[in-house]
Amino acid sequence: MHSIRKPRVFLSHSKKDVNFIRRLEADLRAAQCEPWIDDVELRAGQPWLDQIFRSGIPSCEVVLCYFTRNSAESAVFMQELDARLIERLHNARVSLLLYVADSGLRSRLRLDLQRLQVPELNEDNYSSIFPRLVAEVWRCYAESLVQTSIDSERIKRLEAELRVRELESDASESIFTASEQAEFKAIWARIDRKLPLNVFVERKRPPKPLVGGMVELDSDVSLEAGPDAQTLEFLLFVGALFRQSVLKQKFQPSTYVLHDAVESDLKNRLNLNADEFQISFEIPFDIESELLKFGFAQRQYAPPPATGSRLENMMRQPFKLMFTSKFDRFAFWVEQVLGDQDATAILVNAA
Repeated sequence: MHSIRKPRVFLSHSKKDVNFIRRLEADLRAAQCEPWIDDVELRAGQPWLDQIFRSGIPSCEVVLCYFTRNSAESAVFMQELDARLIERLHNARVSLLLYVADSGLRSRLRLDLQRLQVPELNEDNYSSIFPRLVAEVWRCYAESLVQTSIDSERIKRLEAELRVRELESDASESIFTASEQAEFKAIWARIDRKLPLNVFVERKRPPKPLVGGMVELDSDVSLEAGPDAQTLEFLLFVGALFRQSVLKQKFQPSTYVLHDAVESDLKNRLNLNADEFQISFEIPFDIESELLKFGFAQRQYAPPPATGSRLENMMRQPFKLMFTSKFDRFAFWVEQVLGDQDATAILVNAA
């Protein structure tokens, strides 16, 4: 079970009435209260007035002022009853309980204090008044707890309302949900990378003339491994390639589109004549696996047609990849967030 903190009571009094206050202190502790008396709680070396007004009174739920003929002559006691202090106590929800040693002292209080209910407390009526005093302390303490809880709940409710408004504002300003934003950002970080690409360039063997001016029809497909054959090293920007080729596809992903985009960039960069040179390379990643991994594609069963030989049907893949709606959302996200970067180079020379 959670323990309930005891109510703290600041005892404002004259030093000349300390014996009576000590009795009151002991009885309050027995009634599960925590009295605060300046000569006990003050730390050595600290300004005593600062301790009373900054540390003592504000830390209590109740300020109990005991007004006697001695305290009427005490400057400190009268400061503790200062009107501005009482107003600050009210604003801080600290309750003020004022008692007089005899009824004749009520007339010596300020007019604003005379309008308050000021019970008499002394040795003669102590046994009958003290239980009422304790009940009043606990009542003030309970009211303080209730008000504190109300304020705390009000603050939490206001914070929740502000958060809801912020979320509604974000939702109205953003086309994508927060989870989509986070996921697409993480996926793009995986896609937008650099990979080494080795390119083999070879000169085609010229056609061999035959008798009568004829040429070998298939001789132009062979390559000549000689001084003109070389391997070039590049860096492939996967993000740029993904944007310029994959995201422009509509229904089914095709690795040929990626290959054609890289080959076209290589021919332009190397200024090669397609009739004289052959370019060969391998894309250094499996685009189909990545699309499946990110949820951008899914396998669909594609039964073989009724026509065709049994061997042809066995060799044909029974599944095909199709783009998902998530792929379309991601393509839209890339367009909205990253802007128009289609002109970004796919390749750069390796250092």
